[in-house]
Amino acid sequence: MTTDLAPSLAELDLLQNVVREHGLEAGLEALCLGLSNLFHCQVRIAALDPDGQFETPSPGSQTEWLEVQGHSYGLFIIRNDPLSPNEREHARILIGISERWLNAVSEIKRLEDELSQTSRIDPLTRLANRRYFEESLRQSISRSTRSGHMLACMHVDLIGFKKVNEALGEEIGDEMLFALAENMQRLVRSDDVVGRIGADEFAVLLNAVGTPDNVALIVDRFQSMLATPPIPTDLWKGARIGISIFPLDAQTEAGLLDAAAVALNSTKSSQEAVHAYYHELPANER
Repeated sequence: MTTDLAPSLAELDLLQNVVREHGLEAGLEALCLGLSNLFHCQVRIAALDPDGQFETPSPGSQTEWLEVQGHSYGLFIIRNDPLSPNEREHARILIGISERWLNAVSEIKRLEDELSQTSRIDPLTRLANRRYFEESLRQSISRSTRSGHMLACMHVDLIGFKKVNEALGEEIGDEMLFALAENMQRLVRSDDVVGRIGADEFAVLLNAVGTPDNVALIVDRFQSMLATPPIPTDLWKGARIGISIFPLDAQTEAGLLDAAAVALNSTKSSQEAVHAYYHELPANER
């Protein structure tokens, strides 16, 4: 593909195959295969050694480079007779066009990942939002159904937080919510999920809890932590918590969330820290 000649059909086909692949690894493979076929040679990606250095090029090979998202990829072009200046110019132009395409694809993927992450995370607390929490709960129920493990869902409601927010100001209130989110994350395991599902309401997914007694231990830890405000104030009253357990109380994510909400609602008259289990409620309150 020189500056004074139209690209050949083979070159256009090579580029089409690279463009058709919507991922960096597949795009590089298509580029290597296309260059190999076009120039009747072997083209492969230079490998990194354990020290992070590229391997030494094979004797007689020519190396071309492309940059994608700040990372360098060396292409070894291995042929008994070296590429002619005209062939090498063709190869460089094809690699350059592929480089621009692969950078565009990588940037789109990065933005998609960023958007996906943003759509799942509460911007203030960096916890899971309601949508992501429900999705996580659904997946956990599916795994627990297969494994036979018990899981629990906690619905946490901060008592009188609106008064705290009004008295201290929204900026301080936001700081308190962020600190509480960090503290809650510290109380759970890496495969558990903490989410913010309302202005001052949180949900906690506890996977593979073993027995209801184990859930009680975790609930006690939460109540102990929530008893002390992140920023000192006499207005702080702790939290009410409603707890539901799979498969004891419900078998779907909506059912578990509803059961935890019903258990929480049974404590609404209390202005002190308290918690309730759905399966312990009187039948007429369920």
